[in-house]
Amino acid sequence: MNREEKIKALHEMYGENNEQSWSVEALNKRNDAQIDMLFNACLDENSNLRKREEI
Repeated sequence: MNREEKIKALHEMYGENNEQSWSVEALNKRNDAQIDMLFNACLDENSNLRKREEI
């Protein structure tokens, strides 16, 4: 997944709750390492949520 796709996914997941921090413009100001870290944290969080739902 490229940078733009990650930014779009992060915005879609969190943008409606906090548009100021999770807008596409705000996310574009972050460097690649920050985007990767945020995206991976979101994947981990979603994975943990799915595991809890299965129990």
